[in-house]
Amino acid sequence: MRYHAVAEARALPGVRLVLTAGVPGPWGESAKAVLRHHRIGFAAVAQEAMGANAELAAWTGCRNAPQLVVDDLPALTGWHDILAWAERHGAGAPLLPAAPAARADALGLCALIAGPDGLGWTHRVSIMAGMGAHAAGSPLASVGRAYGCTQAAAAAAPTRVAAMLGVLDARLAGRAFLGGDTLGAADLYWAAFSNMLSPLPRDVNPMPEMLWRLYRPGSAEVDAALTPALLAHRDRVWRDHIGLPLDYPAA
Repeated sequence: MRYHAVAEARALPGVRLVLTAGVPGPWGESAKAVLRHHRIGFAAVAQEAMGANAELAAWTGCRNAPQLVVDDLPALTGWHDILAWAERHGAGAPLLPAAPAARADALGLCALIAGPDGLGWTHRVSIMAGMGAHAAGSPLASVGRAYGCTQAAAAAAPTRVAAMLGVLDARLAGRAFLGGDTLGAADLYWAAFSNMLSPLPRDVNPMPEMLWRLYRPGSAEVDAALTPALLAHRDRVWRDHIGLPLDYPAA
């Protein structure tokens, strides 16, 4: 995979996926996994982590990643919008069930992992607190405020993350996948977001050294909730369904 600069990407037709360059951001990795599952090709567009990304914002109205831009349509920036678009336009087996009750359940699991105040969001608070983003006068204070990184939120985060891991672990009991017998969207999201808590080995996951220091359980409570079943499931989804090694070159 290679990244296109924003100016180059704007002139391209078709599907463009804005990704944070050089890091396995879980929202970006899960978006890639969803598109690849549905055999949707895309041109990758580089975004700079915590950068101003002024040129990107001038194009799409958003400086963050991931973003899905299709032809001249408005950019899709939320995990649910990207997933829903891929389900409508892609090939291959669906990642969400058609039956309304089962679909609601599947989307609830995805939101537990990828949505606001979900697993990734809450553990990000712990990561940012470890970088001092919750402290007054920190150079990361504005970013911390944007993601709700307060002292109280940081203190509560490990217990919340452990509880969410407990939900996922219970869902795997007696099942091949989080939703039952077939691969679903929640399995892809768990595989991507688990890397924030227990990174895949270096030989398949060449993260920058800074992320090796930051991507970890962060507490004994979270470490205990990362059960062997959850990690074995993560490893199987990467190996058998997403593919290894992870691919996120520097821009």
